[in-house]
Amino acid sequence: MAWLLLLLLLKVLLIQGVVLLSCEFNKDFCGWQHPVNTTDKWILTSEQHGNYTACIHEGRIYEQGPSRDVPMQLIYPNFTGHGDLVLSYYLFRYSYDKNELKVAVGNATLLSVFDWEVNSLSSWSSSRLRVDADREKVIIEGILHNNAVSGIVIDSIQFYEKNAKIKLTGGYTHMDGDVEIQVDGRWGKICIGASRIQKELVAMVTCRYLGYEGDGYLITSQWQRLPHAAWMDLRSCDGTEASVTECSGTFGRYVCHHRSTLAVNCRKAPCPGNCSCSGEAVESIRCRKQDILPQEPILIPYYISNVYMHGVAFSVFKKIIENPANSKKRLRIRVLEFSDAGITRISKGTFTSLYELKYLYLPWNRVKSLSSLEDGVFWEKGYGLELNLGYNAITNVTAADMKGKEMLFSLQLNDNRISYIEGGAFNACIELRSFDLRSNRLEEITYDVFGRFRDTIRMNFYNNTISKIEPRALDFGYTELDLRVNNLTDVSSVHPSPYSTLMKLLLGQNKITKFSPDILVGSRSLNFLDISDISLGRITVDLLKDLKQLVLLNAVRANIHHIDDFAFGGAKRISYM
Repeated sequence: MAWLLLLLLLKVLLIQGVVLLSCEFNKDFCGWQHPVNTTDKWILTSEQHGNYTACIHEGRIYEQGPSRDVPMQLIYPNFTGHGDLVLSYYLFRYSYDKNELKVAVGNATLLSVFDWEVNSLSSWSSSRLRVDADREKVIIEGILHNNAVSGIVIDSIQFYEKNAKIKLTGGYTHMDGDVEIQVDGRWGKICIGASRIQKELVAMVTCRYLGYEGDGYLITSQWQRLPHAAWMDLRSCDGTEASVTECSGTFGRYVCHHRSTLAVNCRKAPCPGNCSCSGEAVESIRCRKQDILPQEPILIPYYISNVYMHGVAFSVFKKIIENPANSKKRLRIRVLEFSDAGITRISKGTFTSLYELKYLYLPWNRVKSLSSLEDGVFWEKGYGLELNLGYNAITNVTAADMKGKEMLFSLQLNDNRISYIEGGAFNACIELRSFDLRSNRLEEITYDVFGRFRDTIRMNFYNNTISKIEPRALDFGYTELDLRVNNLTDVSSVHPSPYSTLMKLLLGQNKITKFSPDILVGSRSLNFLDISDISLGRITVDLLKDLKQLVLLNAVRANIHHIDDFAFGGAKRISYM
């Protein structure tokens, strides 16, 4: 039983850490004590009024008799520590006798403040006090007067160890990782609070403190779903500081996203094989087939953002993922390219560990169907991912092909051999923002292909053999629509949503003999209009009346023989015709 109690105590200490001076006054005084046998004590306020401690005197203002001081103390005995004590407080009174708040360590008084205004509440104040104590008493004392309604309220006490221990965690080696500091016996991260912080100075100060001379680099902290718990909000370093805790910033309880968590690399990572690398801490790698030996293990820094492989067999990617040094860390690749890699199929789970992957480029391969990228190949059905499968051998697209890819943001299928898209193929793709079908063999767009596309989508059908667009096939919103270089004779079935922000409409180089201005009604956001090779005949006032934002008009070979007066009166921004 004794052993169980001891283990439980250790567990509590490990979870909560050791608390020194700091106190939020939620439920107790956190180790602060009242003097023995005193009747005048600080009180804890109820939760409905906020978690404070206060010393309050409720004597009558016009009470007869001489005024006397009423001291109330909180004592932290036998304290050893070197750092900053931050105190948040306010004072109030309804008499002409001033109240006083004092803080002393041993025989040295560190703070003595008075309230200056009568009959009003002071605003909250904060004081940062330097504490250097070796087994000494720390005393907080409020001094009130017995013939007045007055008080002193303390919101919180925070103590920040100035010479806090620092370590790196979560890295490949002892020379890289997240920077953590120890405060009150507990470890926490450091947030980077300034957007234009001088990265090289912060990294240099951190690495120098840890004993690593030479260049240091800021890197991206490891991805995780929940934000990091942090002790410091870092603003700037000038390079002369002995420790990052001496840099400009504030101490407190913070949470920060992994991209704003301080992480450093105190040694530039080697570039694998004969590949070329860029970035201070190796942020991007480019490899060709001849740069990597067949049996060479591929080790890339876990914080790298961009990996480009040209002519390198896709089996190399498997080696990267399965390398023990890589598997221990969550790779942070955002851009991944394997072009001309001989890919015919990619199995389930291949990319599920790449939580930060945003751009996947797989051009110049041998993929014959979108289903060759198996259901489950991506994390969260490809949410937020831009997928490029240009210059492959895909011949058609079906609803079954899109299973496991429903949350893609962008799909690029240019320069394939697509001649058929099944009705309802994209019904489930509610997040798609961009669809690129340039240079394929599509002959017709049916009404039920695209389902519930968003109003912000960009659609590109350039250089197909489209001769027919069924009614309602393109009756949704898009920001760009490119139908150039096809076999269209009529576009009357194209009706952009009046709620969309159509900015680019390209209809040139078709065989359109009849053009109705109805397609342009309500297109107030249109910037670029291509109606070249359309037998237009004349430009009327009605044709361009809604095009308030038009910048470029291409009407080459449009057989124009007449332009109405004031035809361009509404297009005040036009700069090129």
